[in-house]
Amino acid sequence: MLTELLVYVFINFTLRDALLRCLETNFSLKSAYYNVESALLSAKGSWSAFLPVLVASFNFTKQFKLPEVELQGFKRPVGQKEQAQLIFSINESIPLDGSSYFMKEAKYSAYKSQFYSLENLKNEISYALASLYINISLYQDVIKISEENVRRLQENYDIAKNLFDAGLLSEADLMRIETSFLDSKVNLRSAQIQLENLLKDFFILLGVQDEKEMKAPSQDIDSLIETLKPTKFFDNIRDDEINIREDSPDILSLMYTKDQLKYQSRVQRGRLFPTLNVGFSLFNSYGTFIEQKNIPSLVVGASLNVDFGGSLFSFLATKKAELAIAFQLEEIKVRKKAEINQILKQYRVIKEKIEVAEAKLKAAQRAYESAQELFRQGKLTSVSLLDYELQFENSKLELKSSKANLLIIMLNYLRTSGMLVNFLTSI
Repeated sequence: MLTELLVYVFINFTLRDALLRCLETNFSLKSAYYNVESALLSAKGSWSAFLPVLVASFNFTKQFKLPEVELQGFKRPVGQKEQAQLIFSINESIPLDGSSYFMKEAKYSAYKSQFYSLENLKNEISYALASLYINISLYQDVIKISEENVRRLQENYDIAKNLFDAGLLSEADLMRIETSFLDSKVNLRSAQIQLENLLKDFFILLGVQDEKEMKAPSQDIDSLIETLKPTKFFDNIRDDEINIREDSPDILSLMYTKDQLKYQSRVQRGRLFPTLNVGFSLFNSYGTFIEQKNIPSLVVGASLNVDFGGSLFSFLATKKAELAIAFQLEEIKVRKKAEINQILKQYRVIKEKIEVAEAKLKAAQRAYESAQELFRQGKLTSVSLLDYELQFENSKLELKSSKANLLIIMLNYLRTSGMLVNFLTSI
């Protein structure tokens, strides 16, 4: 399976391509889209509280025996055996405290909360996908370096074995080279397994079900650095921008949830006030003793339903929930600011690590090239050359890992700020 995945590395499957596909096919996002649509339809339905209700009713009655009255000593049936009634009416209930308006606002606040909850989910899934993309790219580079290391150590081991057979190399030196060779093969296999696991998680986020649609990342770490420009990004951040974090989708979702609870509490408070009921109807009856056609009637009244404290306690409970959301908002603002400050500190550390790793790699490369020349001149043993090789390979891996970490903390900054989706889709 791993071999197949490594074969299907599409040349143009960039980070932006992966994100755009994920936004369309991710199963969690599809589910969240329907939640938003449901909340929107519910909000639109709240306008019905401002519109009258039209009612049309029809009744048919058949009496098997008519009532009788006695007139002049004779009993006579009264009315008709078959009767029909048709009523058209328009009714409107008007809460005197305006709770219909508050209900509408509560529904629309719930919709906006769901909308920004979806945006926040996009933000989090985008971060997970982009992190996987970077780690996959890192391990693809690690595997390339490891394969080259295995190939070179294989050659060194073969040479060392021939030297040992000729009595020109000690058994201890041969065993050391063999151990390094076997370790390199284990490290390569470990990196391949890790890559396979990362790819599985990557395809799950993409919503891939058909293996023919599997596309592995095509950008390596250096290409991602060039595209995303993390150093330039961080160096352009001003200190005053750290406090501008209240427009992130997770905060906006909570803010609209708070508004929803505020309006809901007013709706529940409205149950403690009377409701004005207005109705107009046209009454028609057929087959009765006296037929009636389009008899108009107007009904005006007021009603008050008291549930012995239930409405009051519901109102108070909703107000408490509103206060709880308010404290959550304050907590998340403080936490976001702390996360931003921590990320900026991490950036300064990683930036220094990259500078040191680049210097170490140049020094290790020069040392390895010098050691190779000494080895060809017979002034350096293969065992000593092995140390220079390992130092050179480790320097390359350290630099790649540091660059990947730089990209990850950049994504984390954008995720915390709520700007990740817009940033990645615009590159």
